[in-house]
Amino acid sequence: MVVNTSITGNWDRAKQRLFNGLIILALGIELYFLIYDIPVFTHPFNFTHSNSISLTPVAELISSTNSVHVQNFESLVWENTHPNQTLYRKQSVLTLADSKAEIAFLDGTGIAMDENSLIELEKYPADSQDYKKIVIRLVKGTLRKTQPKKRSEILRKDQETTPLLLVQTDTFSTVLTPESEVTISKQTVSSIEIQAGALEVQTPKGLLQIKEGFRVEIPSDVDQTPILTEKKVLFLFPNTEPPLSVENETIFRWKISDPSFATFDQEIEIAQDTDFKKIKQKTKIHFSGKQQIYEKSLPLDKLKSGTYFWRIKGSPEFQKFSITHPQTKTKEALPPPPQLQNPKFDLNPKKNKKNEKSWLDYFIPSAIADEKPYYQIYLKWDQVEGVTRYKIQISKQRNFKSVLFETETLIPEYVWEYQVGMENSKGRVFYRVASVSSSGLTGRYSDAQIIEIPKSVLAGDFPKQDKKTTRTSSTAILEPASLSHSDFSIRIDTGIGNLKQNSSETNLSSVSIQSPFWQQKIALSYLYTEWNFNFALGLAKFKKPDSTPTTLQPDVIAYDAELSALKWANSSSSISSEWKIGYGGVAERDFRWVKTDSQVVDPQGAFSLGPTAAAVRNYKMMAFGLSLRAPITGLFTSGQAGIKGSVYGEWKLFKFEKDWIGLQLTAESSYLFWKTPAGTNLFNWTVWLGPSFHFSSFSQL
Repeated sequence: MVVNTSITGNWDRAKQRLFNGLIILALGIELYFLIYDIPVFTHPFNFTHSNSISLTPVAELISSTNSVHVQNFESLVWENTHPNQTLYRKQSVLTLADSKAEIAFLDGTGIAMDENSLIELEKYPADSQDYKKIVIRLVKGTLRKTQPKKRSEILRKDQETTPLLLVQTDTFSTVLTPESEVTISKQTVSSIEIQAGALEVQTPKGLLQIKEGFRVEIPSDVDQTPILTEKKVLFLFPNTEPPLSVENETIFRWKISDPSFATFDQEIEIAQDTDFKKIKQKTKIHFSGKQQIYEKSLPLDKLKSGTYFWRIKGSPEFQKFSITHPQTKTKEALPPPPQLQNPKFDLNPKKNKKNEKSWLDYFIPSAIADEKPYYQIYLKWDQVEGVTRYKIQISKQRNFKSVLFETETLIPEYVWEYQVGMENSKGRVFYRVASVSSSGLTGRYSDAQIIEIPKSVLAGDFPKQDKKTTRTSSTAILEPASLSHSDFSIRIDTGIGNLKQNSSETNLSSVSIQSPFWQQKIALSYLYTEWNFNFALGLAKFKKPDSTPTTLQPDVIAYDAELSALKWANSSSSISSEWKIGYGGVAERDFRWVKTDSQVVDPQGAFSLGPTAAAVRNYKMMAFGLSLRAPITGLFTSGQAGIKGSVYGEWKLFKFEKDWIGLQLTAESSYLFWKTPAGTNLFNWTVWLGPSFHFSSFSQL
C-alpha cells in the first residue's frame, strides 16, 4: 500500500493551526468577559465568605447606586454588592460610571465614593482583633467625608468608637477628624479640599496644615512643591425672582461661582431672620462639580405661612420669599345638646285665645275654631355656651318618627300650650331640644324627656285653684316658673317724604312742599315681658325755595314726637308664624302750618291722645309688623285728630349672643284734622331707613 505523505503532512499542520486559533479566541473572549465584568458561570461557592471568613470586618456598605462592586482578597472576580453588606480588611470597592457608594463606620463617620473610584480597605494592627486605625487607600477617583444615612453597628461588640480613619494616596496621607468635611481626589493630580474644619496632610515635602476653604495639590513628582490655594465657592442667585411654588413644593435656584470646584455636600437653610439664628428647616444637597446652575424642589408644608429667608449654608447671600398655604376651612363642631329639666304643668285651664277675635281677624280671618281649653306646660333646660337659639320638638313617640309640634326659641325656656288629645295612649308626650350655633349649625337633639299628663286633666276634671295652689305628680311639677324678658333698642332713621296741607281761605288756602324733603328720627323702645314702651322724635328742616319772592320767610325746623305704651297679648319670644297682637295708648305731638304774617308761615304743634294697636310676626332672621294710632282728643281741644298707620320690616344683620344689630325699613302715612286754622287737614307720607341696636336680657322672677 502506498501512502501520500504530502497530504498527511498538510492535514496535520491544518489541525495544529485550527487548535491554536481556538485557544487564542477562547483567551480573547475570557479577557473580554473579565474586563467588562460579564459572568458566564455562577460559582457554586460564596467567594466573599470563603476568602474573608478569616478576615476582620472594618465597615458597612450602607447604600449603592448603579454599578458598585467588591473584590475579595486574592481574588480576580468582582462581585455585585447589596445594601448593608459588611466590608472586610483587604477588600476593594469599585464604582463604575454614574455610580455611587456610601460606607459607614461605627460612630457615624461616613465616606462617599463618587463614580469611577477605587479604594482598598485595611486596618492596623493587621493580624489582630484590635482596631487602632482603619486605612482607606484611594487608588483612583474621588472620596468625600460625609454623614451616612445610618450608623454602622458591626464593631459594636469590639469597641464604642470608630478607630482613626487614615486616607492614603500614592503622594499623601491624612487622618480624618470627626468635625471635618473634606473632598479627596486622585486623578492626574492628587488633591484635597477642606470645606469645614482643618486637617494635617503628610506629603513628600513634609507636614502641611490645611484650613477650611483651602485646597492643596500634591504632584506625583516628589521634587515638586505642593500647591496650596484658597478655594472659596460663592453661591449666587441667577436672578432676583423668588423661589417658585409648584403644587406642594417650592423650587429653589442658584449658581456657584466656580464649577470646577470638586464635589462636596452642603445644606439649604431656611430661617425667619437674616442672621439665620432661627433656622426652621435644613436640607442636604450635593454639588457634583460638573455644573454651575443648580435647583432643588423642597416640600415646605410643615412651615407656617409667613416671610422667610433662604441661603446655601456658609454663603453671605440670602434671598427673601413668602409661604402662603391655602386656608382650609375647619369644620365647625356641632353644638352639644342641652341638659333637660323636668317639665312643669299648670293645672289651671286657659280659655282658648283663638276664640277671642282681634281687630286683625277682620283683615285676616282665621279658619281655626276650637273650644277646647288649653294648659301651659313650662319646658326648661340648661343654657349651652355659644348657642344663640334652640330647636324644640314634641311628639307622641319616643323615637320622634312623627313630630306633633316644632318651634324655635331664643332662650332656654318655652311655654307649650297643650290640649287634651295631643297625648299618646299612655297619657304621655315627649319633648327634646337641639342647640343652634351662631352660624346656624344645628347639633344633635337631646334624649327625649317624658311629659306626663295628669289623670285629672285627661278625665276632664277642671278644679278651681288659687294661682298659688299646685298639685304635684311623680313626673310633672305643676308650679310654673315666671320668666322675665326685656329688650331695649335704639333706632336712628333717615327718611324722605312729603306733605300737603289745606286750610280755609281766611287764613291760608294751602301749603304744598314742591319736592320730597329729608327728615331724621331717633326712636327708643323698651320691651319688658308683655309691656312695650316707645318714644320717637323726628326733625325736618324746611328751606325757603329760591323762587319765593318774599324775603321775610325764614328757613324753619319742625319736629314731631310720639310716646306710646302697649301690652302684648302673647309675650313669648319664640319664633313662629303666629301674629303677636298688642293694644295700648299713644300721645302724639304733630305740627301744621300757620300764617303768622302776611308773607310768612310757621310750623306750630299740638298734643293729642288716643288708642293704638300693633301686630308683629317674627321669623328667624327678620320681623314684620304694622301699627295704627288714632289721636282723638284734638276733637275737644285745639289739637289734631285723625289716623296714622305704618308698616315695617326689620332684618337681623349681626348677632352677639343675645344682642344684635338690624336694619329697619318703614313706610308711614297720616291724615289729620285740625280745629285751628279752621278747616285744616294735612296729609303726610314718609319712608324711613336706618340701623337698629337691640340689647336683650332674660331672667326668672
